[in-house]
Amino acid sequence: MIGYSARVYSALPDTSVYIEAGAADWPAPGSQGGVQSAVDILMPAGIEHARGFALNGTHYPDTNLEVARGVAIVAELEARGVPGKRFVVNTSSNGNPFEFGHYTGPDADNASVCTSPTDTRTCVPLGIPPTSDVANPAWGLTPETNALAAAYADGYLWFCRPWLYRQNDPFVLKRALALVRSTPY
Repeated sequence: MIGYSARVYSALPDTSVYIEAGAADWPAPGSQGGVQSAVDILMPAGIEHARGFALNGTHYPDTNLEVARGVAIVAELEARGVPGKRFVVNTSSNGNPFEFGHYTGPDADNASVCTSPTDTRTCVPLGIPPTSDVANPAWGLTPETNALAAAYADGYLWFCRPWLYRQNDPFVLKRALALVRSTPY
């Protein structure tokens, strides 16, 4: 069904399709096996029809790690005969990045909101604002990440919804306002 959707929507004018491919900490964080697992998800999902793939839909890893993971997935796709793919990264809740499995609070799906832009706890503020200007030094990423993002990433987006309870429902005004107050951007 995803493959069908990728093919149909990609054929529409002015439409770009990105298929979810996990995050830097899933599947199998930091390993080539994790990259292969992500590509194993993308291949039957019709990645050949899509513009590319999306990363970090529900986790909190550093954008530097997400870009590195994206570049590795692009290379693996190319090795499997699917060249020229791009990616986007969800930055809605990784302004103070941490690995999903290392959250110290009671519920990683509803991680605590940071209290300020300088809060050093394991907590969530909004991350890089949605932009196609992925290599802007204002985002505080490494020069290497900026170069890789310029070559392979289409944008940083907010497609996760950290202002919702468990990223689902209902909308929590107090949480949304705290996220805005705590963003480092």
